[in-house]
This record gives sequence, C-alpha cells and structure tokens, in this order.
Amino acid sequence: MKKNFYYEYRSWTFFWGLFLDQKKEIRKAIDKYNAEGWTVAQFQMHSTKVTVFMWIIIFLISALTLGFISYWVGFSIIFERDESEIYKKPKSTLTNEEKARLFDESMNK
Repeated sequence: MKKNFYYEYRSWTFFWGLFLDQKKEIRKAIDKYNAEGWTVAQFQMHSTKVTVFMWIIIFLISALTLGFISYWVGFSIIFERDESEIYKKPKSTLTNEEKARLFDESMNK
C-alpha cells in the first residue's frame, strides 16, 4: 500500500539572500526523507498563499530592514513510499518510529 507525505518549506532570508542556497535547501530536504524510505512523487516551487494583511507585514519588515530580512517563498514536495516494504526490513534496520508504529499496529489487532 502506498502512503503519501506532504512537505512544505518556507523561509525568511537574511543578508539579502546572499547566504541562501536554494539547491542546497531542496537537496537537504529530499535527502532527509529519502533516508527514511520516502521517494519524491511531486516537486513544486510555489509562491506563498498568504493574505493581503500578511503581504503588508512582509513588505513592512523588508522595507524597515532595507531588505536585510526578506521572505523566500519556498517549495513543496509530495513524498510516497510503499508501506509493505517496511515489513520486509529486518527488525534491526527499522527506525524507532517504525518500530513504535509496528508495535501499535500489533496491539490494535
């Protein structure tokens, strides 16, 4: 059975975004979840869905700091994994979360 997981990343940048490496942030997020057995099903750079009031606050913060602090819109990723693959792993390679979930499922049966 396939299971999906939605991950959204948004961030404020400092020093006018000079130290923000978008590719590194994306790669870090993907590597983290790949290590847990998730694979990328969909990736999308997106603009933020904030209200007009939030845009005014973001603009004021950026203007007051002369752009020193600004808002980076971010990205969203949908990960998926086959849950049946978890049950095929030897018990010693399961993560603590997987062990806890297997224990809870066995207690509920």
